[in-house]
Amino acid sequence: MSESEKKARKRTPCFRIEVSGTEEKKDEIFGKFASIRQELTKKNNKPMGNLQVIEALLQKWNEENDTSNTQTKEFQEEPCPSTYIRSKKVDTNQHILLTAKDSFKRLISVVDWHARCCKEKLKPTKMLKKGQSAHIQEEYKYSTDIALLQEIASYDELDSKIDIMSDARHGWRKNAKDTSVVCIGEKTHKEFVNKPICKGNTEAINQNDVWHCVKSVKSALKKVSTGSKSSEGKTWSLQLSDKVEPVATHMHWAIQNCNQDEKKLQKSLLNILDHYKNIHTDCHESARCKVDAKYEPSRIVITSPVAEKLLLSVILNATVYKYAKDYVLGRDTFYVESFNNVTNIYHNKRIAFGDSQYNARANLSVLHWNENVDRDFTLVSIKQNHRMPRSKKREEELQKSYIQI
Repeated sequence: MSESEKKARKRTPCFRIEVSGTEEKKDEIFGKFASIRQELTKKNNKPMGNLQVIEALLQKWNEENDTSNTQTKEFQEEPCPSTYIRSKKVDTNQHILLTAKDSFKRLISVVDWHARCCKEKLKPTKMLKKGQSAHIQEEYKYSTDIALLQEIASYDELDSKIDIMSDARHGWRKNAKDTSVVCIGEKTHKEFVNKPICKGNTEAINQNDVWHCVKSVKSALKKVSTGSKSSEGKTWSLQLSDKVEPVATHMHWAIQNCNQDEKKLQKSLLNILDHYKNIHTDCHESARCKVDAKYEPSRIVITSPVAEKLLLSVILNATVYKYAKDYVLGRDTFYVESFNNVTNIYHNKRIAFGDSQYNARANLSVLHWNENVDRDFTLVSIKQNHRMPRSKKREEELQKSYIQI
C-alpha cells in the first residue's frame, strides 16, 4: 500500500459519552453491555457493538413508555368494521367456503380494530408498587377519611370527641401475629379505624355491650330455675321457672331509663326482686303495677326464702350490677358483630396470611362495609318464630348498589 493510499484512508466516525462514576461502576456497566451485546448478536446472527446496545435499550424504553413518537395526535376511536358481507353470485365459485376470502379479510380488520382500541384504552396511566395491594390501600385510606368526616359532621356540638363501637380484636388465633381492632362510628356506623388502639392514659369513657351482659344473666338464672327433683328448694326453685325472660326485659328497661346514673341503675336492678315479691314501692310511676288499680301479677309471686336468695345472688353477681358505670349509656355492638361477619368473607380465621395479603384483605372488608352499611331499602318484612315469640326477625330488601369502575 502506497503512502498516498495510507493518507487517504479514514477511521470510522465515532463519538464519546462521558459520565461520572467510579471504576467499579464502570466495570459493572460494561459487564451489562457485554451480556446485552451477546444476546443481540445471537438474535441478529451478526456482530453487534455498544452503539447497537444503546439503541436497543433506548428503543425498548420508548416502546414501554410510549415516548418514541411525540408528534402523534390523540387517539380517536373509529367505528368497528361491520362483520356483514354482502355476497355476490360470483363469490360462490370459491372452493373453501362461501365468501371465505372476504370473511377472513373482514375478520382480520375487526381484530386489528380491537387491538388498536385495546392498546390505547388499556394503557397504564399510573404505576403502583405491589399493584392491587397498593390500589386497595389508597381506596381504603380515602374511604376511612370520608367516614371520619361524616361521623364528625353528624354531631351538632363537637368538643373534639366522638363515640365509637369496638369489639376488642379480630384475629385468626389467640397468639396471632396480626390482629385487627375495629372502630365503627356510633352515629354513621361506618368504619374509619382498623388498627390497634390503646386506651391507656386517655379520657375515653368505656362502655360495654348490653346484650352480652344480659345474656350471661339469663344463663345464670336458668341454672337456678330448673334442676332435679332432689335438689329443688336447695340449688333451684320452681318459683323462678318463669322469670328468665321477664328479668332480662326488666334489665334492658333499667339500663335504657337510668339517665346515665350508676346508683339509679343498681337500685332499679335490685327492685326486680321486690317487683316479683309483689312489692311495688320503688317501681316506676309509669309501670302498670302502679297505674292499674286492679293489677294482678302475671308471674309466680316469690314467697320462698330460697327463691328470694337465689334471685338476689344472680342480680348481685351480674356484671351489669357490679360494674354499672360501664352500662349506663346502654350501648350495643351488633354493628361490630355484623362487621366481623363481613371480615370473615375476605379473611378466614383459619388461614394465616402474609403481611401484604392480610392488610389487603382487611382493607377490602372495610371498603365492603362502608359501601353497604345502612343502605337504603325498598321493602321491610318481619318474621316471627312461634317457638321464640320474643324474637322478631327483620328482613330488608335493599336497593341495588352501583359501583363505578
